[in-house]
Amino acid sequence: MSFSVDSGLSSALGGYSDADLISDINYLHSIGKHVIISVGGQNGTISVSDSTSASNFANSVYQLMRQYGFDGVDIDLENGINATYMTQALRQLASLARPSLIITMAPQTIDMQSTGMAYFQLALNIKDILTIVNTQYYNSGSMNGCDGKVYAQGSEDFLTALACIQLQGGLRPDQVGLGLPATTSAAGGGYVSPTVVNNALDCLSSGTNCGTFHPSTTWPGIRGAMTWSINWDATNGYAFANTVASHLKTLPTGSPSPSPSPSLSPSPSPSPSPSPSPSPSPSLSPSPSPSPSPSPSPSPSPSPSPSPSPSASPSPSASPSPSPSASPSAGLAVNGGFETGDVSGWSCQAPDAVVGSPVHSGRYALAGVPTGSTTGQCTQTVSVAPNTTYTVSAWVNGSYVYLGANGASGDVNTWTPGTGGAYQQLTIRVTTGPTQTTMTVYIHGWYAQPTYYADDITLT
Repeated sequence: MSFSVDSGLSSALGGYSDADLISDINYLHSIGKHVIISVGGQNGTISVSDSTSASNFANSVYQLMRQYGFDGVDIDLENGINATYMTQALRQLASLARPSLIITMAPQTIDMQSTGMAYFQLALNIKDILTIVNTQYYNSGSMNGCDGKVYAQGSEDFLTALACIQLQGGLRPDQVGLGLPATTSAAGGGYVSPTVVNNALDCLSSGTNCGTFHPSTTWPGIRGAMTWSINWDATNGYAFANTVASHLKTLPTGSPSPSPSPSLSPSPSPSPSPSPSPSPSPSLSPSPSPSPSPSPSPSPSPSPSPSPSPSASPSPSASPSPSPSASPSAGLAVNGGFETGDVSGWSCQAPDAVVGSPVHSGRYALAGVPTGSTTGQCTQTVSVAPNTTYTVSAWVNGSYVYLGANGASGDVNTWTPGTGGAYQQLTIRVTTGPTQTTMTVYIHGWYAQPTYYADDITLT
């Protein structure tokens, strides 16, 4: 990994140089401030996928720390992470830079939905050397809270119910931070006022000023908040920094309440290894770069929030994709193989379409196209019998693809973080309620992710 002052920034500042940056970092150190280097961001991809790249990452970050005076590193990898080898890299970096090394993370909300997610695994793997996880509670859409309910971004409940997942999942309270945009213009969605951030911290630390979600215990040791970004905050009179920083000093002290045993079932899905790309120029701010896309719909129907259910997506190696042939019977589903050449029978979000390649079987497949505000969802409502168990199956190709349907117990879904460029089968079993006569089946990707493909969707 390499780093230098961006040429565009240098020009905009009248010739700002590496030497100027080093001088500024030294000044910040002189007044008791820390500066860390952030790697990744929305468009940056760092590949740490084996022991060699782990060692290269650790050594290169350490050299940059020595050259510029950085106090640590912020992991903001939004395009996939390998928990095993990033753990190796950060432990090697810690052995080089201790005892003062700062390690922070800036995952998206989807990355911290359960302890089985790669980002969450990484945080737990390095818990003894981890400083804080500043989850990005913005540009997210709706997500499950620790109580299994779905919460919309841009609310206190969204902050508290999702932070609860990390607090119950094994992180110390002082390792859990709330990351929010400084202004409405700083992100596509998820902004709350600094007062709401303070209320969320009160709710988590002492059980006061809560919204509708009330945690089953409190965590007095919570101390974290992050904003994107200080530059945006400057346009608003530093409202976030002034309001939240002072409030953090008023939070209760002492030993945190005992956390209940983790109630989240680990997700069985490993994170796909990111592909190499040129190293980005990390931000001086430890805050992550948000997606510039508009706010996702806060409540897609059915909910796109990943379920904490432990049901696993079958491995693509367990069910190899057959050679192209006629699409299998879709059972109760209509046009499940999209062999009509269009999405007839389905209700799909634009710009979803039917394509001739890649397909799982037959001549056509669905190409679902997520945007910054949609998940590329297609739904179909079919007639079913009450008190009956059905099997819903689909072959999918892509990243963060979800298959779901509604049954007696509500939404049932499964998903895959990535299929490695091949088709993989997703399957769920859904039992209808005593008076249920219709079922809505849905397939979708995730906000701002690449196009996914789906084929041979069946309901039997």
